[in-house]
Amino acid sequence: LTNESKKIMGTKADGSLQYTVADTHHVHASYKDGTYDGKYAWVNDKINSRMARMRLDTFECDKIV
Repeated sequence: LTNESKKIMGTKADGSLQYTVADTHHVHASYKDGTYDGKYAWVNDKINSRMARMRLDTFECDKIV
C-alpha cells in the first residue's frame, strides 16, 4: 500500500492498518437536483460503520467517512 492509501484508510499508532476487512453493500451514484451527475460513487461498509467516496473521473477512493 502507498502512504496515500494508508492516509485515506487510516492507521493505528504503530503504523498498521486500522481496518483489514470490510463488508461493502449498496453502491450509489451521486446526483444533483434529482439527476445523476456521474461525479462520485458511494459505498457503505457494514462491519466498520464507514462510507467510501470514489471519484468516477479517476476511479480512486478519495475519502472515507
